[in-house]
Amino acid sequence: MATKPEESGVGYREITRDEAWAMLDAETRRRLGISADEFARRYNAGEYDDPDDDPAIRRLGFRLEFLQDNAPIA
Repeated sequence: MATKPEESGVGYREITRDEAWAMLDAETRRRLGISADEFARRYNAGEYDDPDDDPAIRRLGFRLEFLQDNAPIA
């Protein structure tokens, strides 16, 4: 006998790329004291010796790479 799944009352919505970038910007400012644009420049230029050595850089780098890999096609 199949049972009906319970409603959790939890909803969600997809965020836009601009919202995701704003969230990244807020986190880079809080953790590193720089904007997401500056972080992206430094990260992409290889200015962080080994991002895996710093959990904050690794986490921010993962989010940055996701945004860059999923950029809208112009």
